[in-house]
Amino acid sequence: AKSQQEQQEQQDEQGGNADDETKKDGDDKKKGNVNSEDDKVRELGGLPDPEGLLALLNKAAGIGKSKEDGREAFLKGRHAAALGLYTEALVKSSGTPLLEGLFLSNICACEQALGKYADALSSAGTAVAIAPAFIKSHSRLATLYWELDMLPDSAAAYKAMLELPLERNEEMQARSNLAAVNAKAKNNRPVNWYKLLGVEASSGATDIKKAYRQLALVHHPDKAGRRVSADVAAARAEMSSKLFKQVGEAQRVLTNDTERAKWEGAKGRADRQDAYAAATQRTSAASASSRSSASYYTDGFSGGGGAGSRHDHRYASHWSDLYDDEDGGDSYY
Repeated sequence: AKSQQEQQEQQDEQGGNADDETKKDGDDKKKGNVNSEDDKVRELGGLPDPEGLLALLNKAAGIGKSKEDGREAFLKGRHAAALGLYTEALVKSSGTPLLEGLFLSNICACEQALGKYADALSSAGTAVAIAPAFIKSHSRLATLYWELDMLPDSAAAYKAMLELPLERNEEMQARSNLAAVNAKAKNNRPVNWYKLLGVEASSGATDIKKAYRQLALVHHPDKAGRRVSADVAAARAEMSSKLFKQVGEAQRVLTNDTERAKWEGAKGRADRQDAYAAATQRTSAASASSRSSASYYTDGFSGGGGAGSRHDHRYASHWSDLYDDEDGGDSYY
């Protein structure tokens, strides 16, 4: 009986210990849950306030929608609508330089498609200043200068682009374009004032002055800061200062009969020199191909391609008469 009593007491003691262990485990688990909840509360406390975070997400969604809608409109040829959508996206992305540079570059493409070259030049130049690592902006700026025959500016833009980390095909294209710009600059080609003002060659003084007043109002340095960030406003003001002077010079030249005739003469000489250079290049390529074929079939007995050389000489002589007559004229701009 005593042995049975001792066994019962031992079992009761073990049961009590088990209960204690179970209770302890439960208390520890409860404590762990409390600590976990406290950690979550502290983590949430480190995030922006819910309202601010929600506003940020809504802003990002709005920017993305404007971007996609603008792209769709542009691809459908609705350039004016795309311009409005990209401008809206630019305003929404205020204070984010990379996005501002992207949308300014897209705005530039729309303005160029609409024939608004002065506006496009302002947007491209501002994009380069805001996001200097964005390659597309450099390319657009250099191309615009080239189309406007602002060749020293175009060359400078391509050189700046070549200092960036480009892909191989981008570098090759930039170097090729730079070489073409430098070759074109040798003809003393004047700036294309017609294209800068957005007028036709047949436009009279009244239309030219009207176009000038509109551009002067848009690109006045004091008007550069509307609805954009301070950095965009400063960069646009710098471009506007340059454009304001250029559109003023365009108006001065094109509304003065003497100056306009002199400018058109310089432009005509450059056009003829470019045509001569292009024709000579085509003829040289054709002559080289002809000599190569003749050499193949005659096994070298044709005398070293003299016929091709004489053909080149006659062709060059024919064009050089026109070239020499014009070469002595005044160099303008």
